[in-house]
Amino acid sequence: MGLPCAKRIAIMNLLNEGKMLRKHPPLHHELIANLFHLLREALLIVVAKR
Repeated sequence: MGLPCAKRIAIMNLLNEGKMLRKHPPLHHELIANLFHLLREALLIVVAKR
């Protein structure tokens, strides 16, 4: 049950980051860093659930 929830939250965060990226292009470096951080968190969650 925890994994789908975490995936949904991660996907929502990715979508929100994408919206921010379109609104504020100068911040894209920070946003990309945040995206990588979110992906790493998601991978850690997936590995922990195994």
